[in-house]
Amino acid sequence: MANLQRIGAGCGSDGLPWPEPNLPIGRRIQLADGDCALAGLRIVHEVMLAAERSRQHGGPEHDVGPRVMEGLMMACLELGTHAAERVRPR
Repeated sequence: MANLQRIGAGCGSDGLPWPEPNLPIGRRIQLADGDCALAGLRIVHEVMLAAERSRQHGGPEHDVGPRVMEGLMMACLELGTHAAERVRPR
């Protein structure tokens, strides 16, 4: 819980403040937020891969269905967009 609270307060996905101290605090928070989005993106991709492998190698009962896959793809799109917005300077 403490790690999640630190992430919510502007820390990176590892629960630590952004490691570049010479940046303004707002920029450090943006980069940490982008880092968290990229970590989430990786997790969603791993779940998608597991679902696809289950579909290919398992029986029909192992298929999560098209709506779940669409939801996972939409999550990937949003997390990627969020990360890109945070990394891009304004």
